Amino acid sequence: MDFESVDELKEWQEALRDVVHYAGPERARALLGQLLDDMAQMGHPVVKTERVGFLNTCVTDVPLVEDSSTAETLSCLRRWNAIVMVVKGTQVAKELGGHLSTYASMSTLYDIGLDYFFRSRTNQSLEDLVYFQGHSVPGIYANSFLSGQLDEEKLHGFRQECDGQGLSSYPHPWLMPDYWQFATVSMGLGPLQAI
Repeated sequence: MDFESVDELKEWQEALRDVVHYAGPERARALLGQLLDDMAQMGHPVVKTERVGFLNTCVTDVPLVEDSSTAETLSCLRRWNAIVMVVKGTQVAKELGGHLSTYASMSTLYDIGLDYFFRSRTNQSLEDLVYFQGHSVPGIYANSFLSGQLDEEKLHGFRQECDGQGLSSYPHPWLMPDYWQFATVSMGLGPLQAI
């Protein structure tokens, strides 16, 4: 934003500080609101943004792994385990395939989210709410295997979720209530639930 002079901006900022100091922040908000209304009446509306009662848990100063080989190794292990899980499933029954191309196309995004951003529940804070794309679950299960949350026997039961054994084909909190938060499969269900 260009101003004709730095002094022009400083004058407006000083006036705002004076209103806050002498009349309080509520008065300053009321004046700014009226000015925005005046702009709209002149045919130049300014979009107002409202704050909502949600807290963005994404941190901005993410400590990236300095040794990129560690992150690369984790990424390769996730992909490998996802492939093995699906291939072994097809050996049990041909119809027990998986959607490896979906995870492969999203794996870098998931790697970054899983390695640096997504948080699980602790005694001090709630977990992040993540709507995983349903066809990408082989990679999510593979990550849980690497972190010790799922064992090899569970991976061998991919898409064989009968009797509470194995792993559900898609995110399904009814079948796996301690694992999945939301039932999301194709693009039809996930975005609607997120909204």
